[in-house]
Order: sequence, then structure tokens, then C-alpha cells
Amino acid sequence: MNKKLKKYLSRPPKRIASDVIFWGLIILLIIPSTRSVFLGAFAKVRTAVFTQKIKTLDGPMLSAGDYQWTFTDLDGNQMKLEDFKGEVLFVNSWATWCPPCRAEMPSIEKLYKNNGLRDGPGSTVDSDKLQDNANGVRMLMISNEDLDVVREFIEKKEYTFPVYLTKTAPPAVMQSRSIPASFVFNKQGKLVYQKNGAFNWNGKKMRNFFDRLNAE
Repeated sequence: MNKKLKKYLSRPPKRIASDVIFWGLIILLIIPSTRSVFLGAFAKVRTAVFTQKIKTLDGPMLSAGDYQWTFTDLDGNQMKLEDFKGEVLFVNSWATWCPPCRAEMPSIEKLYKNNGLRDGPGSTVDSDKLQDNANGVRMLMISNEDLDVVREFIEKKEYTFPVYLTKTAPPAVMQSRSIPASFVFNKQGKLVYQKNGAFNWNGKKMRNFFDRLNAE
């Protein structure tokens, strides 16, 4: 054993350091309490550093049945997707226990507040309609968790974007095996962008994309 240890320690320091880091990460991922923290931190770094290219889709149209999807706000007011027909829609499925979901939320909050609240030349937002719209985009942050759980999380983080709850499955066009799952529909109800995983929603390219959709 001593011979093997001495032989291993005779390796270049960089190789030993690399092994230590590798096995350290494996241990972090095995332990449940540290795995969540590690994945959350990784997702935040990925979201902040990498802003993926925006590849638009020629996706399906929302059907009449899709528009009947119901959900409630945190005050218990029930509504249907149909209530927002004719608007650019940003639909995001998330959960409080999901590290990637939490990682992208600061960028969603910035998109909602900074981009939505801007004024001056080029602004596409009516200052009287800022409650649920950011840059002319209807934001639907939807969770299927209990009201108390979601409310506590939102209040603790001091997020101001609109949050909704649903106990029914979303339309087929918005179903996903993983979260966060985000879908963007143009004013005609066509799916034009879809993203699974954490994303920087407040990037310049994305803001310009929303501007173009709102101008159509």
C-alpha cells in the first residue's frame, strides 16, 4: 500500500489536484444536502455566463382546447389561457425545489422589472399596463405546488413577476419531462421559441426577440 501511495504521490501536482477535485465533486453529488447546493451554483454560473443562441421555431398553434387551460394567481383568482389570447406569451413551468429554476429566476425578474419598466425612445410598454406585462409580453410563471409553499418562496426572494398555480396538466404543446421548461408564443398563438433548462432571459438578444414579437 505504501509503495502504491508513494508512486501516486510522485505524479505531477496538477494531476493529483485534478483527481482531488474530481472525487470531491463526486462526493458533493452523492450527498443530498450538498448536491442541491452544488447543482444550484452550477446552474447560476451557466445562466450568467452562457447566453445561448436564439433559434426560433415554426411550431404548432395553440388550439381552442389549449386556450381552456385554467390556473389561479396567488390571490385565488381563476383564469384561462384564453384570457391572454392575442398577446405575446412567455410561459414558464417551475418549482421551488428545482435548482435550475431558481437559478434563472433573477434574470426573469430583471426582464420583468428592468425591461418592462423602461421608458423613453423605443419603449413598447404602456405604463398603465405594467402589472403583468414586461415589454408587452404576458409572463405566466406557473407551478403545480401548494399555494403556501409558492407564496413563501416568492415573498422570501422578493420576486415581483406574476405567479400562477395549476393542478391540471398543461396543453400538449407545453408538456415537458423536465423543468424549468419555457415556451414563447407569438400574438397568433404559434410556438416560436422553447427552452428546457436554465437560461438568461434578460440577455440583449432575448429582449430584442421579445421586441420583435411585440411589434408584429
